[in-house]
Amino acid sequence: MWNYNVANQTAYGFQQVAIDYSEDGSTWTQFGTYSWPLATGEGNYGGFLGPDFQGLSARYVLITSLDTGSPCRGISKIAFKAVYCPNEGTLCDDHNLLTTDDRYNDQCECLGIPMLENLCDDPVVILGDSLLYPTNYSAIQYVQSISQVATNQRTSFIGGDFVELNPGFESEAGAIFIAAIDTCTGTTANAARIARRLASRQVVKPTDQPAQMLTITRPDSGDEVLISYYVPAAGDVNLLILDAGLQPLHTMIRHEFPNRGHYQKRFRTKKLAAGLYTVSYENNGQRYVEKFVVQ
Repeated sequence: MWNYNVANQTAYGFQQVAIDYSEDGSTWTQFGTYSWPLATGEGNYGGFLGPDFQGLSARYVLITSLDTGSPCRGISKIAFKAVYCPNEGTLCDDHNLLTTDDRYNDQCECLGIPMLENLCDDPVVILGDSLLYPTNYSAIQYVQSISQVATNQRTSFIGGDFVELNPGFESEAGAIFIAAIDTCTGTTANAARIARRLASRQVVKPTDQPAQMLTITRPDSGDEVLISYYVPAAGDVNLLILDAGLQPLHTMIRHEFPNRGHYQKRFRTKKLAAGLYTVSYENNGQRYVEKFVVQ
């Protein structure tokens, strides 16, 4: 901050000031009131440090003079040191090979989820036939999977007791996959380590819910149909094929899913007559439908 610096006129500078900030120029938040020193009136006047905004996000800053007396007040110069910060949740690279799903947090820090640590949030994690997104899947007891880790993704399974990879699990070429044991209970030292980790954790699990809860695609020109659906929370899932009159024709899935996640179901249409069909997906009282045609 450089206050009004004209010889013999420094009293026209700002002394008692209020500072407000805003994101849109309409809604303002008061940051504080301050007493600023007057300038010296000399050519070598160097100004002074203004307030630290402590990481606040603002597009507009309003400085109001609260001084009485002369209606004319001035400031010579103001310089701001600002840092552009992407929106919280934006992907980034924290340059740590032992983290995954690196994202900016609300403090403008690029942080990833540690791949080798048990986050100790869920008793068990059971991953069905789905394409995994890059993160740390960890459980107090065990992680079980028949899923696929996609190319160029960094994914880890961390179990407190064991990790079980069943037939169908696949780590594609170019993927980085880690399976390890990291207990959540046991020795006093380990319990203290877990407590410190939970207290210091700043990374929030990503919200991976897609825009569409149910989608139908044809992977090729054959008779195969791929149904992709998202389970947002543990609960009962019903996946049905309905005929043209919206009556149940086939039950593909009727099962209680223990974990959220992305899942897929493939089936062939060669046993269906030509016509219009509907896929009905029900989860915890919510229903989603998509149509497909068999020619």
